[in-house]
Amino acid sequence: MCQFVTSLKRHLGHSHLIHLKKMSSDDLRAVWYQLVDINGNPYTGTDVDKVILPPTADIVDVRNAVHVRNAPILSTIAPTQLKVFNTFHGLKTNTSLLKASTPLGYMGNAANNPLLVVVPSSTAPVSQDFSSETTKKRIDRLKQLIFFTWWKIEGHEVRGCATAYKRNRIATFAHGPHKNLKIGDVIPVYSLIGNVEHMVTVIQVDSHRDFITLESDRDLCPFEFEIAAPYEGEEYIQLGLSAMGQDVTNPLSIARGIVTSTKYNRRGHFLGSAGSNPGDSGGGCFDERSDIIYGINVGCDEVAISGETTLCQLGTRYPARSRILPCVFFN
Repeated sequence: MCQFVTSLKRHLGHSHLIHLKKMSSDDLRAVWYQLVDINGNPYTGTDVDKVILPPTADIVDVRNAVHVRNAPILSTIAPTQLKVFNTFHGLKTNTSLLKASTPLGYMGNAANNPLLVVVPSSTAPVSQDFSSETTKKRIDRLKQLIFFTWWKIEGHEVRGCATAYKRNRIATFAHGPHKNLKIGDVIPVYSLIGNVEHMVTVIQVDSHRDFITLESDRDLCPFEFEIAAPYEGEEYIQLGLSAMGQDVTNPLSIARGIVTSTKYNRRGHFLGSAGSNPGDSGGGCFDERSDIIYGINVGCDEVAISGETTLCQLGTRYPARSRILPCVFFN
């Protein structure tokens, strides 16, 4: 106990340092936690463990103490990168992320009800292997949510990807071939699976955030995903229609990415690492293992490039990132 308290004093804030000096070990309590990955699975074979903290501790103190306790396996991760959740359901739906200033209170007071401390994904490239049977079934399910508009512009066929976020509603982008759509317009959309035509009505147009929502008077897909917000470091699957050069009749493209920032830019978009190519706008961004949709891709990260920027710099300093519009803005 004394050795751990000594270590803890080096990592807690000044105010708690003062408290610790005045306290005996009887004044401290055990805080139970489990290190998990972004999917809620135990991190690299770890088990439930505990740290010792004062009753005045907050979540910043929990992160710091857990980081000290697990220094050998968290050496490349800063304490501020750790996310703390109170429940597994809250982790999966991102509804119980504890803020840094949240008082610890009685949370984590039992080994069978630990705090969940999420360790972010490695900065190594995300695997793009979709060959497992489980993943194939997952992709087949996601395909049922993908639709497209069809336009003929200057003699060229143009498809616009759209994604169902409710059984009878889809969302797509508001630029390019969709920029002249207005509320009340009725247009056909086609399902990726089976090429079935559906007539839908525009019910929402937001040019600033770059999205349009459309509604059908009948179900467009047989199920509905839960809408949730991701957290930084979470992996996701992105579908789009950018593979026109591979198959004009079915240009589906699939990519995995990591949510690199959940902070909204001036247009209400957050960032993901899956990138974006022409045809991917309007494609859905989904949790890989559960029926959760985070938003739709509406383009790639916009970075002003100077005339002296080299191709090497473009690839290493400015990797293309997806701009993702969260579903929370949809009617």
